[in-house]
Amino acid sequence: MTSLPSWSSIAARIVQGVGVQPGDLILVRDQAGRIEVLEEILLAIEAAGAVPLPQWMDPSYMTRLW
Repeated sequence: MTSLPSWSSIAARIVQGVGVQPGDLILVRDQAGRIEVLEEILLAIEAAGAVPLPQWMDPSYMTRLW
């Protein structure tokens, strides 16, 4: 049985895949309400030298847009 990757490693892959560069301002929208995931992504962005700008969105708001 293989173990699941940690949110930290997933966040690092997200930052790498998006191509975050030092000095970038990165808007991060949280539509799921999973604070532990959001925290890891924000930390990974900061570790890459960029500035995260979190935006919390109520899932019901996104439902109304569709």
